[in-house]
Amino acid sequence: MGPGPYTFRVTDIYGNVLTDSNIPHQIGVDLTGSGQFSKGP
Repeated sequence: MGPGPYTFRVTDIYGNVLTDSNIPHQIGVDLTGSGQFSKGP
C-alpha cells in the first residue's frame, strides 16, 4: 500500500458511506475516525 497517508472509504450494509483521509501509516496504533455510522433503520 505504500508509506501513506491513506484515504479509506467504508460502506455499510445500508449503503451509508464514511470516507476518512490523511490517515498516517502507523503500526500497532488505534486511531479514531472522523465519523460514525448510524445504528440503521
